[in-house]
Amino acid sequence: MEENYIPKTEQEAWVGILFSCMASDMKLQDIETDVFTQTITKKEIFKSVLILPVYRDIMFAHSKAGSKGLIDICKSKISIDYTKTLFAIACEIVFADGKEAYMEDDMLHYLADALQIIKADKEKIIEVIRIKNKGNKLVEM
Repeated sequence: MEENYIPKTEQEAWVGILFSCMASDMKLQDIETDVFTQTITKKEIFKSVLILPVYRDIMFAHSKAGSKGLIDICKSKISIDYTKTLFAIACEIVFADGKEAYMEDDMLHYLADALQIIKADKEKIIEVIRIKNKGNKLVEM
């Protein structure tokens, strides 16, 4: 992979942004990874996309650019029709464990600004996802 990563497709940009949100608290919880996988496999946009090679490249790019840097690299590839959807999925992944870390909250606000989501829409999406995930608990295996 080249040193200066640039996503080639919108799907790669989605993975980069979602991974950035998942990794914003410096932990990749199993539940976050599970929600990520379950969610993108349901999306038509990911039909016939091999995620593993994309995920590998994204992890490398994240190690170089960090979460906010990777969001900045990927945001221009996201179509306007998908900005709120992508933001809602990022919220779903980050709040999946029922807990909120300051770094995750900060990253979601950064993402909303990067995707140019207006404040009212951002707050509505966050509120709904928080309500939906209230009381979630991690299942220890």
